Amino acid sequence: MKRDHQNLMKLATAAFLALVTAAGCSRDDLEDPPVRYERRTDACTGWCEVKMDPDCGGQTGFADLDACIDQCTSNESINWELQPDGTDACFDEQVAFFGCFDNLSCEVRSDWFAHPSLKATHPCRAPLDTLFDCVGESRAD
Repeated sequence: MKRDHQNLMKLATAAFLALVTAAGCSRDDLEDPPVRYERRTDACTGWCEVKMDPDCGGQTGFADLDACIDQCTSNESINWELQPDGTDACFDEQVAFFGCFDNLSCEVRSDWFAHPSLKATHPCRAPLDTLFDCVGESRAD
């Protein structure tokens, strides 16, 4: 009986430790957090404000502005052409594309997100083409 009690206690302890471990540690906790690049903050802030404006952007997809900026400035962002040395190959081109939206009317901004067919004639098309050219060149190297 004493042996059964000891085995039961070991089993209960193991179950408790497994439960505590599962509750307190997820797969995300084991992965490295994204790296943030401060050099991207100003451009990402402006871009996220445009994207998340409910009247002119309408592309939320993020819990809040800070979440958008966190993603945009991170090493996981698709907006930047991060190089192995930690620089962005097309930094100036990306900043120019994001900055293109700064002085546009609400209507023109919302057209970018709402009407893909208008992108060919959109005022920000030229900076986007320049960015795509840069990305293509950086990936060819």
